[in-house]
Amino acid sequence: MSKGILIIGYIGDSTIRHVLEITQAADVEFSFLHLGDYYSNGYLRHSSSGESRRTMVRAAGVSYRISEFSGIYQRLLLPNPSHVGKYQWPKTMSRFVGLSAVLQSTQVNTINRPLCGWENMSKPLQSYFLRQKGFTVPLSLTTSIVSDYKKFRQHGETIYKSNSGVRSIVDNVEKVENERLQFLENCPVLFQRRIVGKDVRIHVVEDSVFAVEIESDAIDYRYYRTKGTYSHMRACESAPQWIMDLCRSYAQERGVVLAGFDFKVDDLGNWYCLEMNPSPGFESYDVVLEGRIGKRVLEFLLGQSL
Repeated sequence: MSKGILIIGYIGDSTIRHVLEITQAADVEFSFLHLGDYYSNGYLRHSSSGESRRTMVRAAGVSYRISEFSGIYQRLLLPNPSHVGKYQWPKTMSRFVGLSAVLQSTQVNTINRPLCGWENMSKPLQSYFLRQKGFTVPLSLTTSIVSDYKKFRQHGETIYKSNSGVRSIVDNVEKVENERLQFLENCPVLFQRRIVGKDVRIHVVEDSVFAVEIESDAIDYRYYRTKGTYSHMRACESAPQWIMDLCRSYAQERGVVLAGFDFKVDDLGNWYCLEMNPSPGFESYDVVLEGRIGKRVLEFLLGQSL
């Protein structure tokens, strides 16, 4: 008998809190596996008898039998190493790897399996995949060579961001060029021609597509409180069908059930895809859309496909 859905993450994660809140509001049965407890004292046990295979995760005195859930929503993040201690870190890593393997291989509906959309960990590689699929991506350069950077700057206004999947604050290079250029040779940076225009976030949940547009005076609207003065979100009714179809198709090819695509749309109406996030924080966009994203997330986890 199904125990509803299993939610895995940290209670301090606003996305996890949002999923917990919408699950409770929908009166859906659920269990919550707190990663802090699991990394501290948890373990995995796998048993098989004939064709029957069962995996149990245990933490803080509670056992979770993976196969008994109808769906799993996970935000499997490692803790900060400085908070763990060097003697506990090997155990923490082994628990992380073990749970990752379980979530990757389970037959239970999962958002999202850990390796799906793995190319997001390398922005240059993901840009290549997106371009191959048919998206337009901004002109970009990853380099640690100052002379290459200076040549790239000739293309116009330039922004910089992380090469990896770790969140970074996107900003104009002019604000930090003089003080940080000397450090470029120590750390390759992703430079990109700035696209001026509105931002659009498109979420895909299985076959459903939801779009929100954002207007802000900040280069990175997520940090408008410190890098700008305003950020306004509203449902986007103008996303072209071919863009939505591309997002849906790309997510399905990469095995990602819940995906977040970031776009810039210039004054000429050109759509530039910046990235696809395979573990998107969707709570603020869900509020704008009156809970439609969360509703589809729960439907998928409960096996209620459209």
